[in-house]
Amino acid sequence: MNEEQKKFYNTSDTYFKLLSEHPEESFKEYIDFVIHYARPGATVLDQGCGTGQAADALRRRGFKIIGIDGSERFIDYARQRFPETDFQLGDLLQLPFSSGSFDVVASFNTLEHVSDVPKVLTESLRVLKLNGLLLIHSPNLLSAKHMYNAYRLKTGRTFEGNKSNWDLLRDALRNIAWLMRRTITHQAKFIYRQPAPVFEYADNDATVFLNPIDLRLTLESLGAKIISYQSVPHLPEASLLKRLGSRFFPEHMGIIRIVAKKSARYERH
Repeated sequence: MNEEQKKFYNTSDTYFKLLSEHPEESFKEYIDFVIHYARPGATVLDQGCGTGQAADALRRRGFKIIGIDGSERFIDYARQRFPETDFQLGDLLQLPFSSGSFDVVASFNTLEHVSDVPKVLTESLRVLKLNGLLLIHSPNLLSAKHMYNAYRLKTGRTFEGNKSNWDLLRDALRNIAWLMRRTITHQAKFIYRQPAPVFEYADNDATVFLNPIDLRLTLESLGAKIISYQSVPHLPEASLLKRLGSRFFPEHMGIIRIVAKKSARYERH
């Protein structure tokens, strides 16, 4: 993260309070996601570990965990609260680990906050062992579902700010068009944004319109093999609507769920 982001995450009391008070239940799907794909006892890097709840939960489930985050405040708190878990301060753009160090690199609600997504993906693949897995679980910020929810709940609030009903419709159509363009051209184009200077609600600190198509295309260009794209096998009680959405409209789901493997093609890349 850049210096402006570091300052924000180290000084925002509102963001810190929200993050540190998240109960373990908030991370349940992410934990189930990792458990489903990672072999028992795997060495796992939890990227953007925040205040440590998910990393510690995975450690208690038998994984060899290292949690990493760029915020000194988050890491200091995580070390004090979860002394049995290994937490390290570090930049996702330049990971402080040797190549081939981990069986799994996983992130939860992280990539939408970085300043250079392709570089973070490149570093993630570098520190993976051959055939290691990269697990990405983040909000799809180009999903029209977020606009629909803002309309349905009568809040008008999206991560871009408060919107009128006409604004919500316009942005929903814009997002659909952006996703369709990527599908047709097969070219990734991460669109970055200036985050709000003051944290008020979820994802208004996001730095990029993160979406599954850009991630898939970038990972494939880096030589990774996509082994699961927007699938929900880790959610045995998933609704029929969610299962149908993951199969027929994967790019438009509200959550990004991608699993990529560091294959031999990466080594030749």
